[in-house]
Amino acid sequence: MKKTITPILIPSLVLGLCISLLPVQAEDENPPYTDTSYWNSLCSGTSLTSDQQTACSAYLQYIQGQNSSLQQQISDAQSRKNEASAQLSSVQSQITDLNYQISEINSSIEDLNNQISEAEQQSDLITQQISETKAQIQEKTDDIAALKEKVKKRMAKQQETMRTNQILDVLLGAKSFSEMITIANGLSDISQYDSHTLQQLQDETDQLNQMEADLQNQEAELEQLQADLQSGKSVLAQQQAELVTASSSLYAAQASYQAQLSSAQSDLNSASAALSANQAAQSSVQNGISSSKANNASSSSASDSGSSSQDSSSTSSDAGSSSSSGSSSSGGSSSNQAPSSGDSGGNPYYGGWSNCTWSAWQLVHDATGISLPRWGNAGQWLGNAASGGYSTGSSPRANSLIVWGWHVGYVTAVDGDNVYVKEGNYLGSYREGWLASWRKGSVIGYIYL
Repeated sequence: MKKTITPILIPSLVLGLCISLLPVQAEDENPPYTDTSYWNSLCSGTSLTSDQQTACSAYLQYIQGQNSSLQQQISDAQSRKNEASAQLSSVQSQITDLNYQISEINSSIEDLNNQISEAEQQSDLITQQISETKAQIQEKTDDIAALKEKVKKRMAKQQETMRTNQILDVLLGAKSFSEMITIANGLSDISQYDSHTLQQLQDETDQLNQMEADLQNQEAELEQLQADLQSGKSVLAQQQAELVTASSSLYAAQASYQAQLSSAQSDLNSASAALSANQAAQSSVQNGISSSKANNASSSSASDSGSSSQDSSSTSSDAGSSSSSGSSSSGGSSSNQAPSSGDSGGNPYYGGWSNCTWSAWQLVHDATGISLPRWGNAGQWLGNAASGGYSTGSSPRANSLIVWGWHVGYVTAVDGDNVYVKEGNYLGSYREGWLASWRKGSVIGYIYL
């Protein structure tokens, strides 16, 4: 059983050029072309034999297939580059935002540390003030206790001499009345002084106790403030740690996307360089094939010039039979001999028989006189023809155009399931013959003329 190679779609580099390789059967498979330098050198020559031209046409199609693959690689690499660039931009934006948040949190933590330090200084100062106040309270308390002890002893002595009171003895011991009055007033002053001093000491002690209570309240408030500040600092530290972790992940993602971007750019550069080299080789091979065909045609024309006059009469006499033989040939075996076409009829395409769109347009014009519109690349013909008012369908008919997604040809005869097709750019040149069954499956439709 013969296996077939899946058709390869090739993007057109020039509008109107047939844009794919036709699939070929296994026995006609191309060589692997591992030595491209050999093929480039061979096919760039201008004196290729017919067999070499056929081989070089196949190599040209191989190059075109490589160009398609390279263009896809370029497209894929560009897509990966664009995606990596977008992701990198997004990550960098997130990193900037996180760094700003971290900076804000660091500033808040620094402010809290300053507040905590200030609260600790105030707490130390109040603790010192409480200690000093307690010392003052203790001093006043001792003074009060000493004064009370003096008064207590004095009163005890007064009680012991209730009937012969020492005060009275002192008073009676005065030399005069006026001296007695002076002594009495003095004793009264002493008693009032003790009472006043005791009250003053008590008042000062009460004030110191109140001061101590106030300072203790302030100390408690400062301790609560310190606790609140420490709690806030802990919350901010936790947020800071989370942001730093997230930032680390983003930096890792940034490095990954930068690596992807670099890889995509490297692939893009490599594929672009390879495509440029392939396109240069394609141009050189095309020039070699075209020049060789022109040289061969020139040589053939020169060798046949002597007999052309002798054949002119027979050509005219056989004019009637040539048309009938042409119609019968459409039902005969396949041929690679391109028909002559003097007047292109305003063909909007170019490339000659190496371009399937030029060939199909010219074949229709030569056979029917119809000048078809310009319908774009081969794969666009079916849709554009339908849009332009031409009938289309899925069944072949004589005098119709057969359309693939990458190729187009002219149908001249239909015999049951057999379809006779004339086409250009089949392996780089003209071909006509009955359509192989394996080629029918990829036909997308017919344009009826």
